[in-house]
Amino acid sequence: DAQDYRRALVEVVPLVRGIADAVDVPVIAAGGIMRGGDIRAVLEAGASAAQLGTAFLSCPECGTSAMHREALLGYGGEGRDASDPLPTVVTLGYTGKPARGLQTDRALRMADLEGALPNCFNGMLAGRTLQAAALKQGRKDAAYLWAGSGYARSRAMPAAALVETLVAEAQSSQCTRVSNISQ
Repeated sequence: DAQDYRRALVEVVPLVRGIADAVDVPVIAAGGIMRGGDIRAVLEAGASAAQLGTAFLSCPECGTSAMHREALLGYGGEGRDASDPLPTVVTLGYTGKPARGLQTDRALRMADLEGALPNCFNGMLAGRTLQAAALKQGRKDAAYLWAGSGYARSRAMPAAALVETLVAEAQSSQCTRVSNISQ
């Protein structure tokens, strides 16, 4: 994964290129891959495959709440646009493992708690109750809203249509590694 916990995003293409040159095993690229051109770029850099996560969060089949999908598609909140999306933050507080989400008030409070209680917090059990209440009340500020670094490029469409779109975008160049992507 090209996400570096608590630090800047590591550019995925140079990372993949360096890893693919150094190892003799398949490399799966992940992190910020939202479009077919991103898939094409990591395959050209030497990846054997691309793993997309956030790209599918806006698909109705994903199971994300309507509030979550609206936040992803609305750049994180009211008054935001593609030039000024809500930042993301990595926290351990929801699950005990690094996870990236929209920088909501709850995510910021969790970061403060992690600072006070390093390496000892897993808020998943209590978090499920809080998450259910936040969703029921439409409280985006109190919810955890998973979102990768490329979330501002999310698209609303069914998963099958997204896959077809990604394949078409990836095939639209001269990349030889994606010429058989649909087979």
